Amino acid sequence: MNEIPELVYVSDLENYDLLLVNTAGRETFHLKDSQGLKCYQALQGRDAPCPFCTNARLNTETPYTWEYTNPLTQRHYLLKDKLIRWKGRLARLEIAFDITETENKKIALQNALDGDKMIMECVQMLYQSEDVDSAINRVLDRVGSFMSADRAYLFAIQGERMANTHEWCAPGVEPQIQNLQDLDIRLLDRWRPSFDRQECVIIEDLEAIRDDSPDEYETLNIQGISSLVAVPLEKDGELTGYIGVDNPPAEKIANISPLLHTLRYFLMTSLRRAEDERQLVRLSYYDTLTGFYNRNRYIRDINRQAQADGSFGIAYLDVNGLKDINDYYGHDYGDQVLASCAQKIRDAFPTGDFYRIGGDEFVVLRCPIGQEDFADKVHQLREALVRHGVDAAIGSFWQPLVEDLPAFLREADDRMYREKERQKRSARPSV
Repeated sequence: MNEIPELVYVSDLENYDLLLVNTAGRETFHLKDSQGLKCYQALQGRDAPCPFCTNARLNTETPYTWEYTNPLTQRHYLLKDKLIRWKGRLARLEIAFDITETENKKIALQNALDGDKMIMECVQMLYQSEDVDSAINRVLDRVGSFMSADRAYLFAIQGERMANTHEWCAPGVEPQIQNLQDLDIRLLDRWRPSFDRQECVIIEDLEAIRDDSPDEYETLNIQGISSLVAVPLEKDGELTGYIGVDNPPAEKIANISPLLHTLRYFLMTSLRRAEDERQLVRLSYYDTLTGFYNRNRYIRDINRQAQADGSFGIAYLDVNGLKDINDYYGHDYGDQVLASCAQKIRDAFPTGDFYRIGGDEFVVLRCPIGQEDFADKVHQLREALVRHGVDAAIGSFWQPLVEDLPAFLREADDRMYREKERQKRSARPSV
């Protein structure tokens, strides 16, 4: 037994005395003399018999096989135990095969598989959800939990400022998102070279940067951060934010970077898709000149407003002579008139939905105010337009309840056209 590389020992079945340790065992556990030592003392560093002792499972016929990581050597062993005869009585024989490297490879493979599974779950969350903000929160939950971190979060960068926009916290960890708004982007100066190379920033021990980066240290330390990993987000080559993970276990830090790199690609794709969808919505439902809703949104909204409760005010406005303005002064000037008119409408009505439903037609819909207040707002709008030299016809109507919305809309529209006709007649020269 002294010539084989495996660890071998024999111990008394009753009192746990070490009866024999081979050369490899003595060298591994630094035992010059095992006489008088208990197996649990010499081999496990314990003061009492091991709670996982396999003595009760052993027999003289078939070895009992199991695995265990020894706390003294920090190595993982495949163990074979059996009962043998030793000087006329039963004793325990154990042979230990060091399979640490194999076990580490197995753990690494399992971690990689678990990481891939986690990433796929995150990708599904991002691509199956119509609400990207909700999906990001669920992704941070999954990432933070998988990495056994205290926090996982996303920062967005706007110009020279940045803000924490999404956050997940482990149970018992105090949220920081409210404290991390409108921060100076210069706090990232030490991180920028790594981010520019699309590399992770890894801080394994915050104390290591205390002297060289005091501002960064103070910002992170006040959040209870001792270590972190961060990966950049970008759009068209510009840094737009980053994903961060706070206080992951030291043994997991090395494996976090590749996972975050993979995740960042899908997150950037989802953010871009969400931005494209928002742009499509704006193009579909907003007038780019005035910022008002457009005719598409107007048609959609009036179908929904039919079931609205409470008072209902509506004002139709038509700018007179827009074609002549465009022909004489140019379309740029005509656009200025329309934009100015839209601003006067917003100024007059603090509440309501605003629409540009044609080239020179505007609608203020659903003003939930009293009849007198509504009439005052219409009057204020007329005066404001006159003061700024805008010639427009306004038709308004108010009802305490919406009973027949189509008839209600037609009445307001008719009043606008009747006013337009009166304005035309009054502008004609007398005979």
